[in-house]
Amino acid sequence: MTSVYLSERQRSAIKTLPKVELHLHFEGCIQPESIEALARSIDQPMIRRTQDLYSFKDLEEFLSTLDWICNLVGSEHEITTLSQSLVNYLRGQNIVCAEIIINPSHWRLSLDSLLPPILAEFARAESQFGITLGLLPSIGRHQKNADAMQLLDWCVSNSHPNLRGFSIDGSERGGSRTDQFVGAFKKAKESGLGITAHAGESSGSQGVVAALDQLGVDRLDHGVRAVEDPGLMSRLAAEGIPLNVCVSSNCHNLYPSFDQHPLPQLLAKGLICTINTDDPAMLDINLSSELVAVADAYDLSLGDLKQLQLNAVGAAFCPLDNKAQLARQIENEWSAIT
Repeated sequence: MTSVYLSERQRSAIKTLPKVELHLHFEGCIQPESIEALARSIDQPMIRRTQDLYSFKDLEEFLSTLDWICNLVGSEHEITTLSQSLVNYLRGQNIVCAEIIINPSHWRLSLDSLLPPILAEFARAESQFGITLGLLPSIGRHQKNADAMQLLDWCVSNSHPNLRGFSIDGSERGGSRTDQFVGAFKKAKESGLGITAHAGESSGSQGVVAALDQLGVDRLDHGVRAVEDPGLMSRLAAEGIPLNVCVSSNCHNLYPSFDQHPLPQLLAKGLICTINTDDPAMLDINLSSELVAVADAYDLSLGDLKQLQLNAVGAAFCPLDNKAQLARQIENEWSAIT
């Protein structure tokens, strides 16, 4: 189905228009060909054929594949190369602001070897290309409070302009487990880091409530199962908590099709939503294609898509002067396409 509100000219312009993405995993941006080369360099057999590498039956298999991929990387040079590839992808999509989640528990490198090369590349890209980039280290739900405190202490001790948030991710099928991380997230917020959490995807609405009440999140990654609780939707709208929604990703792991995804209901209830890709290399999508797909599925206009981009600017953890500049750029360039 093609959106009746989006002209062919507007559809083709979306790739060149400035965009913002807030729910994007470093691990999910690595192309299969790069993974094959990494495996070959250490004589590691592929766990599946390259063309089938990103075929998963469930979230748990997805996460175990991430672990395998990240354990192929053994040097700071390789991390720098992967960071450069990510920046090139963002530039190709004209993503002018991105906040990238990375979970160190997937990697065999130490924090001192993993995070500084990424931050250095992000700083270089900001200076050279004018992209606003933030890194959001993330704790996994399978970890312990001591792990969260270790990661947070590293972030606080290694303060960096591009280190902008603190996150939690991982499967909630065994429970949200957020209660054990309350102290770490409180300290993260007091340290000036933005707080986000994966919730309301593999958990129901109760996972969203736990992220709000126990972790004090500024925004939610996914959050879509809040639709199951009308009172919670009213609360999210009243408190202005943004949801970083990933429709294609959700339709791999949660909903059978776009038709059954609750994005239209969330928007109709006045929730602040953004559109994101989650793991674009794994899903073989990009932000431009996702925006067109969302417009087609839910009959959104270019003005609607522009508002979703402005929502993302408002939800970003970047400095206020960056936000003002980004909002002007998006308003001017998106409004110029008729």
